[in-house]
Amino acid sequence: MEYTGLYQKYAINRPLTRLELEHALNIHQKLDLPLAYQLAVIRINNTYLELVDKYFRWKGVMSSVLLACFYIIPIGCASIALDFILIASGASPSPYYSPQQAWTQAVLLLLFGPGLIGSALIWLLRKEAFALTHYPIRLNRKSRKIFAFQPGGKIVEFDWDHSFFCLGLGKSNTWEIQGHKLDVEGKVSATFAFSELAVGAKDRELLKQHWEFIRRYMEEGPASVIQEVKACLPIANQREAFCFGVQRNDFYVNSTPLSVRLAFLLIYIATYPGRWLAMRTSSIPVWPENVEKQCPVAPGDPYYRDASMNP
Repeated sequence: MEYTGLYQKYAINRPLTRLELEHALNIHQKLDLPLAYQLAVIRINNTYLELVDKYFRWKGVMSSVLLACFYIIPIGCASIALDFILIASGASPSPYYSPQQAWTQAVLLLLFGPGLIGSALIWLLRKEAFALTHYPIRLNRKSRKIFAFQPGGKIVEFDWDHSFFCLGLGKSNTWEIQGHKLDVEGKVSATFAFSELAVGAKDRELLKQHWEFIRRYMEEGPASVIQEVKACLPIANQREAFCFGVQRNDFYVNSTPLSVRLAFLLIYIATYPGRWLAMRTSSIPVWPENVEKQCPVAPGDPYYRDASMNP
C-alpha cells in the first residue's frame, strides 16, 4: 500500500532529486523485457490507453481500519471516562487525582474526545470514501498527451515527450513508476504514478516490465502490446462487483502457494466492508468533453478492447 498523493501530496516546486535522476526512464529506449500489463487496463484502442491508478488495488483497506476505529474509540473513551467517574465518586480512590480533577477529566473526555478523534477519522475516511471510485490515467498516443485524474477530481495534462519518467521511491521502501511535469526552470510542477508498485530493490526492476508495456504502446502502437491484454477492468462506467474483485485479487498472487492465495482472499473478505463503503459512496469518474474530443475512437478499431469483451 502506498498512499502518497492521496493523504500526503507529492512534493512539487522542487528540482528533481538525485535518486529520480539515477532511476530515470527513457521513452525512446526499448527494454528487452517481458511485457506486464498487470490487470491495469480499463480500455485500449488505436487512440488511447486508459489505466487505473495505484490506489485502486488497496481501496477500502484504510476505510476498514477507520470503521473499526469508529467502534473502538468511543468504547475506549467511555471506559476511561467511567474510571474517572468511579474515582470522582469515591468508589475507586486514586492517589493521582482528586475527585474534582477526576470529574473534570471525565467531562472533558466525554465532551471532546470522541468529537476531536472522530473529526480526524472522518477526514481520513473522506480520502477513500465520498470521493472517486478510481483515478484513471489516459495516454493518447496520437496527440502524445497524458490526462491523469488526481485525488480531489482535478485532471492534470502531461506531455509524453516532455515529461520526466522514473522509478520513484515512496514510503515504506515502496517503488512506483512516476511521471513528473516540469516547468521552464526544470522544477517539478505536478506528479502522477502508474498503478504498479514494488517493495525493495529486487522487485523494483520488475516495474520496468510494466513501464515497457506502457512505453511500447505510446512509441510503437497497440499492435505491439494488445496480445498481452487478457482482460480489462470493468470499472469505466460501473463500480467493481464483488466476484470480479476476488478474481482481480487472485490475479496478483496466482503464482504463489495456495496458502498465500487463501491468506490474501481472507484479507480481501475481511476488508471488503470498507471497500464496499468506499466504492458505494464514491462517484464514477467522467472524462470532460474537452478530453473526449481529443480522444476519438475510429469505428471498427481492430485494437479496441474494454471489459465488455472480457473472456
